[in-house]
Amino acid sequence: MLERLLARQDPARPAVVAGNVRLTYGELFDRVSAFAVRLRACGVRRGDCIVVVLSNSIEFIVALFAAAKMNCAAFTLDPAVGRAVVQGAARSCSARIVVTARAQFALCDGTELVAIDPADVSDGQAIAEKISDDAGSEQDQVPFLLQYSSGVTGLGKRIGRTQQNLVAEAQNFTTAVRLQASDRIICTVPLFHAHGMGNCLLAALHAGASLVLADLSGAPTETILELIEREAVTIFPGVPFIFDALALSPESLRPDLGSLRLCFSAGNFLSHETFCRFFDRYGIAIRQLYGCTEAGSLTLNLSTAVLESWNSVGTPLGNVQLKIHEGEIAIRSPALAAGYLDAPELNQVAFRDGWFFTGDLGRFDGQKRLYIVGRKCAIVDVGGRKVDPREVEEVILQHPAAAEVAVVGIGHGPQTGLLKAVIVARQPCGSADITAHCKDRLAAFKCPSLIEFVDRLPKTALGKIKRGELIASALASDIGRSLPALERFLRRELSVLLERDAASIDSSQLILEQGISSAQAVQLAARIQVHTAIPVPATLIWNYPTIAAIARWIRDRMIAGIPPAPVSAPARLDKDGTGVPRIDETGRLT
Repeated sequence: MLERLLARQDPARPAVVAGNVRLTYGELFDRVSAFAVRLRACGVRRGDCIVVVLSNSIEFIVALFAAAKMNCAAFTLDPAVGRAVVQGAARSCSARIVVTARAQFALCDGTELVAIDPADVSDGQAIAEKISDDAGSEQDQVPFLLQYSSGVTGLGKRIGRTQQNLVAEAQNFTTAVRLQASDRIICTVPLFHAHGMGNCLLAALHAGASLVLADLSGAPTETILELIEREAVTIFPGVPFIFDALALSPESLRPDLGSLRLCFSAGNFLSHETFCRFFDRYGIAIRQLYGCTEAGSLTLNLSTAVLESWNSVGTPLGNVQLKIHEGEIAIRSPALAAGYLDAPELNQVAFRDGWFFTGDLGRFDGQKRLYIVGRKCAIVDVGGRKVDPREVEEVILQHPAAAEVAVVGIGHGPQTGLLKAVIVARQPCGSADITAHCKDRLAAFKCPSLIEFVDRLPKTALGKIKRGELIASALASDIGRSLPALERFLRRELSVLLERDAASIDSSQLILEQGISSAQAVQLAARIQVHTAIPVPATLIWNYPTIAAIARWIRDRMIAGIPPAPVSAPARLDKDGTGVPRIDETGRLT
C-alpha cells in the first residue's frame, strides 16, 4: 500500500533532492525495486522485520519503501544509538538484517546479524525478479513501521503502525495544508522520528511533491537558508532550536525566503522568544503542530490570528478527533496505532475504548484551539529527544556505589535541557565511573551531562524527592575566568558530546571539522550556559568557531557580568496596540 505512493506519481517529476543528487519518482521507484531484490537475496520474506539505522538520506527512503514493497516491517532507529540498542531492537522483532551505512557495520559485530548498505545497490542494477506488492488489505492491517516511543510513561516502548495508518496520516496532513505536487518540503528533522517521517517524507510522497534533504553536518543555518532560496522551498517543518538558530544567524545572511508558504514547529514547546526573534528577522510566523509517535500529526495552528495565539497548537487535522478528559488530551484517528507491542498492562491505561490517552495536559480556548499546558510525567527534552528521568535513575541505581539518585532536567529553555544526576553514594565513587556505567547501558543523549554527589536528597515529610530544589541548585560554575581553565572545560564538554578523548580535541581547530552535528552544537551551547550562567545563543560555534575563540568570548562576558538580553514582543506588531494584526496563509502580515 505505502509503496504505491511512488508508483502512482509522474515518473518524470522530481522526488528527492539530497546534495548534488536529484532523483525523479521513476528513478526512486527503480532504486526501491532494486533494493527489494537485494533484501530477497538476503533471505528477507513477507512478515519479517528489518532494522533501519540510517541518517537522513536517499538510502533511508529506499530502505523504508523496499520494506513496504516486500510486505515486511521496518524498525527505524536513531543512527546515534549504540550497539546494545540496535541488537536489543533486533531481538525484540526477530530481525536478522540491519540496514545501515557501511561505516556502521560494526553495530552487528559479535552477532548473527547481517548488515547491508542500500548505497551498495547501483542505479543500473538489473532487477532479476519481480517482487509482488499485492498482499492486499490483510497486510495493510499488520504493523509495518516500528519505532520507540516515550508514550504515556516516557520509558521506551515499541509502537507499531500499519501502512494504512501512515497513509491516513499523510492524507490528514496534505488535506489540511492543501499540499500540491508543486510544493517542495525541506527536511531538517530526523526521518526516523515521527515528525520527519510524517510531515516531511510521507507528506511529500503522498502529494507527489519534492523532498529536499538538508545536510546539517557543516554550517546548518547557512545550509538551510541557502536550500530554501535555491530550491524555492514552500514548506518548512522544523523544531524550536532550528528556528532559534536561524533567527540568530549573522545579519550578513540575507536570504530570499519569499517561496515559503508555511513554517511550523513540532517536537517540543516553541518559546515566545524564538517566535518573536524569527518573526522580527524574517517576517514569517511559525505555526505549531502537535503530534505523537502513536498517531503522527494531530493538530496544526493555521489561524490567521496566529500572532495572538502563537502558543496554540491549533485545531485537529481532518479525521482526527480530540477531547480533554480530566485535563488529559485523548485522541482518536485512523492514523492511530492499535497499541504498544508486548505491553498489555500499559495498553489498558493508554488505549481505551478506541481513544489514545496521550499523557499530555491541554485546554481549549473559545475558538476550539488547543493549548498544551503540561505533562502527566516529567519528561525532559534533550536536544529534541525525549528522556524519562526514571529510566536513567534505574540504570544509575544498578551501579554498586549508588544508594539513591534523582535525575532532573536543567538548562535555559525547554528545548535545550540537560540531564543532571544527583547521587547519594554508599561507597567512594567518581563522576567518571557513573558516566562510563551509563554509556554502556543508555543511548548517549540519555547519559547525564552533570553529576553531583550529595550526603542526602531533599525530601518532603512523606519522603518524596523535592526535584524543584535540585533543579534550582544546578551546579555552580567552578571553571574560573582563566583561558586555560575555560579551554579545558570546553574540551571536556565537547569530548562528552563527541564521545572522544578530551586530549584529542584541538582548541585551535574548527569545531565543525571535528564531527559535531547541529543538534550537538545546540547542546554544547546549553552546557556552557548551565555552567557559566551566561546567556548563550544556539549559533555560538558559527560565530566563534574554535574552542579558543569561545573561551575568550566566555571570559569577556564573565568579567563584564553581561545580563540576559530582554526579549520583547515582535517589533512588527502594532506599536500603539490598536487593532489585531492578521496573518495570511504564508504566515506573513496582511
